[in-house]
Amino acid sequence: MLRFKRPDIPLGFPQDVLQAQTEIAQKIGELIANPPPVATGRKKVKSLDFPDKWKAYKVHFAQAQHGKCGYCEMIVIGGQPGDVEHYAPKGDVRELDESAPGREVPFLSSVEGRKTKVLSQVGYWWLAYEWSNYLLACAICNQSWKGAIFPVLEQPRSLPPSPASQERPLLLNPFGEIDPGEHLRFSDLGQIEARDQSLYGKATIRTCGLDRDSLVKARREKSRRAYQLAQELSQAVKSQNQAEIKRVLADFHEMGRAEYAHAGMVRIIFEENCGISWSDLEELVGE
Repeated sequence: MLRFKRPDIPLGFPQDVLQAQTEIAQKIGELIANPPPVATGRKKVKSLDFPDKWKAYKVHFAQAQHGKCGYCEMIVIGGQPGDVEHYAPKGDVRELDESAPGREVPFLSSVEGRKTKVLSQVGYWWLAYEWSNYLLACAICNQSWKGAIFPVLEQPRSLPPSPASQERPLLLNPFGEIDPGEHLRFSDLGQIEARDQSLYGKATIRTCGLDRDSLVKARREKSRRAYQLAQELSQAVKSQNQAEIKRVLADFHEMGRAEYAHAGMVRIIFEENCGISWSDLEELVGE
């Protein structure tokens, strides 16, 4: 994952969503008082109908994220439409059954054996039209894996969610204050794991399926190259070969450009293996 700067709120957005916000706020009291029967598994919970006002603003997040999924960092725009994802789910809230996390069907985008439990028929409805709750995600991360799963540190958590609740989400957010690079690490084969058993890292990997086979394979070539560059840099430093050091740093910087797929992984590998921050690297190469 890579951190991005959230795009500014368009001038017309607050007025565009005002009526929908008002309608949802009026309906939510009745839904809480008379909740529908609890659904289980992956069955869709029938609750509020949220007017889709966010789709018209997808371009803002696609541009801010360089057309990449905020979770898996695959290029979205160009290969699929992409989703305006609600970081905190607007409808119901679920948790993953740890005994049945599911697996990716080989050579398909579908998921089998993944079970979830409905924690609340009411989600973070007041954030449905909040600019701060949006990001661009691929349909696979958003629909096939994450869905309405939203892990938080507090246990037991406050249910149903409330604007007054004080929660600490464990799901890493590409627009959040927490740097994903401090909670994730990658092997030279493209495998991902939580750094130092990070709860944030573990929850994000499980929730979004970031360890699925297709992603590991997609990351492999670039992760191998990044580790190779790290070795080349180490050798150049030992031999005090300034020209080679400059060349390797420039190659690393190019491979980790924000607009490229898996740039976040490249930066994490660089910082972990080279002992230099990415911001320092940008200064060294003059950007």
